[in-house]
Amino acid sequence: MAGASGFLGLPVVAKLRGQGCRITALARRDAKPRLEELGCEVAAMNLGVDRSIPKLARHDLAIFLAQSRRYRNWPDDSPDVLAVNVLGLTQFLEAARRAGVRRLFYFSSGSVYEPSFDPLREDSPVGSRDLYAMSKRMGEEITLHYRGYFDVVILRPFVIYGPGQQDRLVPMILSRVSRSEPISLHPRDISDTNPEGLVVTPCHVEDAARITAALVETSVDGVLNLAGCERVSIRAIAEEAARILGQAPRFEVDAEPRTGDLIADPSRLLGLVQPRFVPFQEGLAETVREGWEGGKAAQLRLRTSRLEGAS
Repeated sequence: MAGASGFLGLPVVAKLRGQGCRITALARRDAKPRLEELGCEVAAMNLGVDRSIPKLARHDLAIFLAQSRRYRNWPDDSPDVLAVNVLGLTQFLEAARRAGVRRLFYFSSGSVYEPSFDPLREDSPVGSRDLYAMSKRMGEEITLHYRGYFDVVILRPFVIYGPGQQDRLVPMILSRVSRSEPISLHPRDISDTNPEGLVVTPCHVEDAARITAALVETSVDGVLNLAGCERVSIRAIAEEAARILGQAPRFEVDAEPRTGDLIADPSRLLGLVQPRFVPFQEGLAETVREGWEGGKAAQLRLRTSRLEGAS
């Protein structure tokens, strides 16, 4: 597994270990102690940087969850994005081939689809919205070239969120609300003067991990959307965050209309597994309660206000 120490990787490891799976993680040296605590064997490798490919024992399944942490800083960190998401993936695929893997799960992104206001199916047109999406689309194509060696499952996650997450949509909204900073809402068209902003189908990280572990037990192949069933807008997320934090949300309308939403059609997923999705309102409250990037000060204010209210 690559990306085993990441936000989604750790709960996936926990679920697979609970199913009795033996896991070898290709990971940076600083992640080794944490992964060994979870019962993983660790082959130290910095994907996209180290050039040698570790020799591994035979494995039945490979899972690629790794991705560059610097995808937002374009163009300065574009070499890192391509190094991890493309070169690192290629190294991982070759390690998997040499280990006799029979099946591989590649985690892509829902952002590979062309912008659309309609629910996105696995056969919807794909395009490249930005460098990150382009690198993930390249990753899909590279992975598919290995189908002669093992079966390939491409998972396209949509807005995975939960406690401890950094630098993603939900924690960024939480941080802006907690600092009383305005949330930018892109209208659907120029006549939309009170927009809801981008609409998404978020999936709690524990749900995503349970679904992944369940899919390992199925014979699924091909492309699969990984998303929840609830549709929530940026405005709705910010208003619920403000309610939980006890603050008034601030919004500003962006002059540039958005070109689409990020709504998944999860029909194929629901035909394979029957997950119990954490309701978004509940998941957001848990994220605030247990912490997110930049959330410590907001949590302190929240606890203080509740104590004052109880006195």
